[in-house]
Amino acid sequence: MSYRFDLFLLILVLVAGLIWLLWPFFNRRRIEVPPEEPDQFSFEGSIDNDKTVVVTNCKRSELDSVLDEFIQLYSMQDWSTRGIDVTDTGNQFLVHFPLDLPPNIFIWLVNFIRYPIESKPIYHVFGKTVLTEDFKAINCPIEGVQAIVYCPEDDGLSVRFVTKSNECWAYEWDAVDSWKKVQNDRDFTEFGPV
Repeated sequence: MSYRFDLFLLILVLVAGLIWLLWPFFNRRRIEVPPEEPDQFSFEGSIDNDKTVVVTNCKRSELDSVLDEFIQLYSMQDWSTRGIDVTDTGNQFLVHFPLDLPPNIFIWLVNFIRYPIESKPIYHVFGKTVLTEDFKAINCPIEGVQAIVYCPEDDGLSVRFVTKSNECWAYEWDAVDSWKKVQNDRDFTEFGPV
């Protein structure tokens, strides 16, 4: 009887130990990973930067709500020192960054305004910029070219660049700093003059 009890107790201790060891693996939750926060000293920025987010068909309060959510969610409090300037042209809002913004944060912002987590989505948004070496991972001959950054419709997981010089290119960003050339699925004139 004592042998059976010892064996039962040993098995019980082994099962409890196994559950204790494996508990973290079965109790994981999906965690939203924010964009990599730039080191304030690694990104110099340019006062002559041209990064602009163009937003149409929304109210200023809706845009402010999405921008505030982005700042809070991704700990972008240094915008108070870097600066953000919103201009109302009457039919659209132009969001400028006087002291520049790292490319990855710029891309995440365009995507976030289109697909915020808590706020009302803003469906008419795109970014304008000139591609520089800071847009790492674009291995194509388009550095120095004006580009449109947008989110394809019904796709919150990618951002595309569309550029136009002698031809039109579209590159898709898959949120892990890798790019691939894709078919241009939108009429370039939809965004107006680059």
